[in-house]
Order: sequence, then structure tokens, then C-alpha cells
Amino acid sequence: MRINLKAKIWLTVLSIVLMFSFFSLYYFPAQQEKIMKKNFDNEAQNLSNTIALGVTIAFTLENFDAMKTTMSFVKDDPRLIFVNVKETDTIWNNDRLKYTLHDTLFATFPENPNPGVALSSQSKKDTIIRVSGFTTKTMNGIIELCFSTDSIIKEKRQIRKTSLIVSSIVFIIGIIIGFWLSRNITVPVQALRNAANKVGEGDLTQRVKIRYGDEIGELAKAFNKMVEDLARASEELKKANLDLALANEALQTTLDDLKSAQDKLIQSEKMASLGQLTAGIAHEINNPINFVSANIRPLMDDMTDVMKVIRLYEKTINEKGMQKEFSEVDKFKREEKTDLTMEEIITLLKGMEEGAARTFEIVKGLRNFSRLDQNLFRKANLNEALESTLILLHSSYKNRIEIVKQFGDIPEIDCFPGQINQVFMNILSNAIQSITGEGTIFIKTWLVGGMVKISIRDSGSGMNEDVRKKIFDPFFTTKDVGKGTGLGLSISYGIIQKHNGEIDVFSKPGEGTEFIICIPVNQESTI
Repeated sequence: MRINLKAKIWLTVLSIVLMFSFFSLYYFPAQQEKIMKKNFDNEAQNLSNTIALGVTIAFTLENFDAMKTTMSFVKDDPRLIFVNVKETDTIWNNDRLKYTLHDTLFATFPENPNPGVALSSQSKKDTIIRVSGFTTKTMNGIIELCFSTDSIIKEKRQIRKTSLIVSSIVFIIGIIIGFWLSRNITVPVQALRNAANKVGEGDLTQRVKIRYGDEIGELAKAFNKMVEDLARASEELKKANLDLALANEALQTTLDDLKSAQDKLIQSEKMASLGQLTAGIAHEINNPINFVSANIRPLMDDMTDVMKVIRLYEKTINEKGMQKEFSEVDKFKREEKTDLTMEEIITLLKGMEEGAARTFEIVKGLRNFSRLDQNLFRKANLNEALESTLILLHSSYKNRIEIVKQFGDIPEIDCFPGQINQVFMNILSNAIQSITGEGTIFIKTWLVGGMVKISIRDSGSGMNEDVRKKIFDPFFTTKDVGKGTGLGLSISYGIIQKHNGEIDVFSKPGEGTEFIICIPVNQESTI
């Protein structure tokens, strides 16, 4: 069981008071009574011895008046009840073999033949009887003195009464001291405890009122100073934590910028390497494609001439009636289905011509997209850049996405063509990937003042506002793991800013997305 400070103070005070009361009411009176009784006994015994000595002398001198004088020595003592002089007689039996001693009253004071009557009004507990023997030539006997202890009882009662009064006074003083201690110790200590609990909960505004200049006052003063120091230290710690948080945030921002710059640099190096590789491949493919393209048309003309000759032969055979002579040839034609073969050759040649033309367009697009001078600052036509990008992406959208182009009459602009091509590639790739089935992509270019604007709008799934706000953040992607780095649009945003332009995105879930790019025609200074 937990005992609080106030209860401890009261227990201490009450214990002291009770101990004092016990000693003053019981122990000290009992000791005093014991001493008084002992002194009284000694005094009575001395008187008894003195009278015995006087009687012995009186009997020795046979001066009985002296014996009376000796007995009257104590008769004026108010405590005396009686004093007896008894003769000790020896009584033998008839055969003189045994005897008994018998005390016979010889003299008494007061003169009362029956001392027991004097004790009738006095309790034996309130008397003290002392006996002293004497021996003379004439007789042997004893002196018997009886004293009343009324004076001792009265003194004892007076002592107990005085002790009770003193104990009561001490008890009252103890109660007063208890209240005083409780008020001057418990109250300040409880105030300190409550304030300490609130400080422990984080309330550093707590202060303790200093009531006195004693140790408790010094303790309250020290507590207030401690809380003030804690509050000051807490403020300094908060400020230090805030500065540290700001420093960490700045460091994290710098680290993110470094990572972004590093990734952009790596991406740029990859794009440059890819551009060189693509330019080399396009150059290598261009020669055989030119050879094929150049020979398909003469081959088709030659095949037309051959078919004309065959038709002329057939016409002549029919006109001259020479079917019988050429029956085996006619049979071979029917078995081999040469008519269908000739039509198939024409179809194949047309397909080869279309494929060569398509391959030529792709190679041309590759050459335009990845020319080695694309990373030089120069004039470029954005309509041609969009066409080249669409050619390269044709395999990813053919037969399912319709491209609606509305190219305006725009001038060439000052830019890094390779970087602008990269922007168009990233935005168009995202537009194509956002359309899961069939859909449409709208591309529009126009001139407003000194700015060329490009709008690329798709009919894809769109995005919500939270995603739209983060779309240009580095490493942010909505694609599955391994299918996107989250750098494409971030790099595109940086390229457009580098060209002193703007790029905005508008989108709603289920309504598609539109990117609008705005680039100055003329740059005021070299980028």
C-alpha cells in the first residue's frame, strides 16, 4: 500500500505524541511510584529498627519509661496506624520435646488491645507493615509498625493528573505541528510533484510558486530554473532539428538533381549512341534499297513486254488455226497455270515496289531522325520532324490507330533537332501506349506570334489530377516494373525549358490526354 507524504508526516507526529503520552502517563508515574514505595519502605524499616534499638536499650536498662518515650518517637507521624511491642514466648509441649513461639502484645500505640480494629477502616493494600526483632536479657520480641500509604496514592494520582494534562498539551501541540508541517511541506511538495508530472508530459510553461526561503523554497527555485533551462534547450533543439531538416531537404534535393542529371546524361549518351548506330544502319540499308527501287520499274517494264510477246503469239496461233501444232504448249500452259503465274508476277513486282518505297521512307525517316548534325544548334522544320517520328513508330500503331494530321504553315525554328525529335518520340510513344485498342491521335501545328505550337492529343485512357501533377517528375511512371524508367517526360520537359519554351498537359480519366508544346521561332541567344 502506497503512503503519501502527508500521511507519513501525520504518522510521525502521532507516533511521537503517543510515545510521549505513554512515557508521561504510564512509564514515568510507575517509576516514580516505585521509587516512592521503595523510599517509604526504607523509611518505615529504619523507624522500625530505631524503635527496636530503643526498646532493647530500655529493657537492658530496665527503664520502661524510656520504652514509652521510644514508642512515642513515631506517634506524631501522620502516616502511622499503630506500633506494637510483642514479647516472644516459648511454649513447650508436655514432654518438653517440642515448642512453639507465640507473640504476646506487650505494649501498643495507640493503646488498643486489638490492632486489627485499627486496620478495619484501612485496606491492607493501602498499608505497609514492617517488623524488627530485639533481644535482651529480660525478654525477646519484635517491634511491629504499620503505616498508611494514602500519601503515596495521593501523590501518584497527582502525578498521573499532571501527566495527563502534560500529555494533552503535547497532543494539542503535536496536532498543531502536524498541520503546520502538512501545510509547509506537503503542499509545496505536491505542487512540485504536479508541476514535474506536467513537465514530464511536455508542458514546459509550468512554474512553482516560491513560498518560503527554506530548503523547499530553494528546491522550488531550482525546479523553476531547471524548467526554464529545459524550455530554452527544447527551443534550441527544435531550431536545430528544423535547420537539420532544411539541410537534409536541400541535400536530398541536390542528390535528386544529381541523380536526375546523371540519368539524363546517360539517356542523352544512349540517344547519341543510338543516333550514330541508326544513322550507320540507315546509310548501309540505303544503297541496296536504292538498287532495288531503281531496278523494280525496268523489271516491270520488261515483264510487260514479255507478256505482250506471249499475247501476240497466242493471237497469231488462233488466227492461223495452228492450235493443233501447239497443243502440247497449250496443255503445258493449262497444267502449269501460266496465266495465273504471270498475274502473280505482276502482283509480286507491285508488292516489291511498294515494299521498297516503304523501306525507302523508313530509311529516310531514320536518316532524318538520327542525322549526326541533329545535336547542333540550327534551323529545323517541326512538321518534318513529326513525320519522321511517325514513320519510325508506324509498326506500333498500324492497323489500329488513325493519325489525323493538321500541319500548319510554320517557319523553321532555332533548336537542337535531335533533342526536339526525342521530345516528339517520347510524347507520341506514350500516346500510342495509352490506347489499348483502336483509337485516334490528333497532331496539329500552328504559328501564334513568334511561337510555334504543337498539339498532340490522343483518345486513350487519360489520367487523374494527382497523376497529371506528377507527370514531369523524375522517375515517376504509371507503367509496370521494367516497362518504364519515368525519365522520358522529365527529359522532354527539360529539353523544352532549355529551348525557352513551355509544355502543358491536359487530361481527364477516360477522355484522353493532350500535350501542347510552345517553342519560340527565334532564340535570343545560343542555348
